[in-house]
Amino acid sequence: MIAAIASLVPVGTFPVYQLDQGEPFDLLAPYNLIGAVGYALWLVAYVLVIRKGFKDKTYAIPLLPICLNFTWEFMDSWILPDPVYFWKWVDRAWFLLDVAILYQLFRYGRKEQKIPEIQRWFYPIVIVTLLLAFWGQYTFVTTFHDTLGFIAAFAINLVMSIIFPFFYFARRDLHGLSWGAAWCKLIGTGLASIQCIFLFPKIHPLSPVAYSPLSPYSFFYFLFIAIFVFDCVYVGLLWRARKKRVVAADGA
Repeated sequence: MIAAIASLVPVGTFPVYQLDQGEPFDLLAPYNLIGAVGYALWLVAYVLVIRKGFKDKTYAIPLLPICLNFTWEFMDSWILPDPVYFWKWVDRAWFLLDVAILYQLFRYGRKEQKIPEIQRWFYPIVIVTLLLAFWGQYTFVTTFHDTLGFIAAFAINLVMSIIFPFFYFARRDLHGLSWGAAWCKLIGTGLASIQCIFLFPKIHPLSPVAYSPLSPYSFFYFLFIAIFVFDCVYVGLLWRARKKRVVAADGA
């Protein structure tokens, strides 16, 4: 099993990331300290999500992001290289928490489905989604040389951020929706984005594109901003719903 996983590790240092430079990965660098706070908030978000899921007997993250997160955490924890051993263990802590979240999806997910066909084929759908998620992510990092999985991680984060408002609209009674986790995701991802704004140019140096007025890092900036906007929308929706509940309770 270990040998099979090891054989998947991308061979060599891909040109996108200059992993042989030590200074960018100094854990005491200000931008890495900011990122560490963001990672800690993501751990808290996972714990709050798991707590809410068991309390409400449901899964507290949408199905697709659960599958994408689980396979990315597996890949980043056990397959992809990492120049900072501390980050590797953060990834593995995330992975262990993702195991609990995936369990909640299998344990409670089928009864939550409103479409009869999806409810009937729920378990095969989840398994196929997991397989496709891993296949897509591994081929992405291999094809586009995203050796550390950073681009894939923020792309998955954006998918999650876009789906969460729809998750809210499907659960207006707020069951399985964690107010604290929503804030931890917003702030945690924001801090990780700030870290990467300083980190990426050091490990992923790009020359300006001659035919474009945009920054060579413009796609990263798009991901950072889009995630932040959708996270704010989701927090705003939860805030409005919680406020309505308080008003209704006061008027009762």
